[in-house]
Amino acid sequence: MEKRKLRMWIEIALFAGIGVIFNMMSINFMPQGGGISLQMIPILLIAIRWGVIAGFSTGLLMGFIDIATGVPVYHWAQVLLDHCLANAVVGFVALLNKPIHHALNNSHKRKLTLSLTAAISMAGFFKFFVHVISGVIFFYMFADGQNVWLYSIIYNATPMVPTIGVTIVCTTLLLTSSPKLVLPKLA
Repeated sequence: MEKRKLRMWIEIALFAGIGVIFNMMSINFMPQGGGISLQMIPILLIAIRWGVIAGFSTGLLMGFIDIATGVPVYHWAQVLLDHCLANAVVGFVALLNKPIHHALNNSHKRKLTLSLTAAISMAGFFKFFVHVISGVIFFYMFADGQNVWLYSIIYNATPMVPTIGVTIVCTTLLLTSSPKLVLPKLA
């Protein structure tokens, strides 16, 4: 049991590091930060493999590493929302593990694609929601007379929608070709 737990924590650390690297390679095009990134993939893989707590921990660790590597921070509480919590909530993808594991174990590519699409869309929405709240609290000054909620929704949806799409495609291709990444029995 201890060996299994140690393996999980080592994988969390490695995948958090991979996520930080993916974040550094993102295509940033938004004026106050943000863009298309593959950063959610390592969190998703850990969450699907080990569960909600592991996924949440991976995202939280990624957020702390982001801060340590010098990402721009405009307010101290933004660290908690935009970096730590926004990444951590991606771990909730594990709530939909059962259909993903079932599809992988039975080699149902269509069911896998549908399950991953639903799970990643849910996780992406949670991340988006945290970013919107952060936008309303910390970036309201950029709304320039516009409704701050509408501004934050539009601003955060602009990079998040394509990120979710790219993440669905990449994760589906990855798990179709290598289910061992998330099925501990096969590893």
